[in-house]
Amino acid sequence: MIWMFDLDGTLLSPDVLVTGRTRKALHMAHDAGIRLGIATGRPVSTVEKMMKKWGLDDVVELVVGMNGSHVKDLKTGQFWQNEWIPAAAMQQLYEKFKDSGAEFIISDENYVYNNAFTSHAKWIQESDMLTYVETDYTEELKKDWPKLAISFMPEELEEMVAIHNTVHRDDLIGNVASKWTIEYTHANASKGKGIELLAKEEGVSLDEVWAFGDADNDLSMLKVCGKALVMANGTDNAKALADEILPPNTEDGIAQFIEKYLKEDK
Repeated sequence: MIWMFDLDGTLLSPDVLVTGRTRKALHMAHDAGIRLGIATGRPVSTVEKMMKKWGLDDVVELVVGMNGSHVKDLKTGQFWQNEWIPAAAMQQLYEKFKDSGAEFIISDENYVYNNAFTSHAKWIQESDMLTYVETDYTEELKKDWPKLAISFMPEELEEMVAIHNTVHRDDLIGNVASKWTIEYTHANASKGKGIELLAKEEGVSLDEVWAFGDADNDLSMLKVCGKALVMANGTDNAKALADEILPPNTEDGIAQFIEKYLKEDK
């Protein structure tokens, strides 16, 4: 069995940390023979650093990163890559959002690119442990990229979703990842597609994979996995797909679930 956890809003506390209780519970699940993985919008390289920092590098062995663009087995070192956002789509998105006041933030496994070191860009640079590169996008818009984030103030969400809804491309998928971010990847690089690729390469049935999430960028994995577990703090769209609603991340919801599951499984 494989359990795949979203990070922000799910595994992590509101202050973006793994609590001691959750860390202990994850070790208990690993010791019980459950393979643990992370499915996140963050780069794989970031997840590896985070797991080491939080003392989980010996129990978390699978990562679906960049919302499905990159997949890695941390134990074997094997790395798989899904399709990236094509340059033509990046150019279209830039034209759509350039006069909106939103930030156009490009990232890969090592760098975050923006035209100014704003609070949003700084947050991504610091939280994902990436190197910041200032750019006017001239060269970047000529290339394919694994992920794009459109960042804005929470009160601008409705306006940005309206712009997002005018983008129609078969090779692009965008999701509201938070009240201040819309994230884009290639249509074949959602968390669900990443987990499908991971399951295939690992020789595991999707029925044996459980997904834990809270946000709209988790919907694809909640749909394809054998069981969908959603946090009480999750979006209505995520909760609509849930086989089970867990306590919120403010109350160590993941730890509570693991403790209960292991007790009942004995």
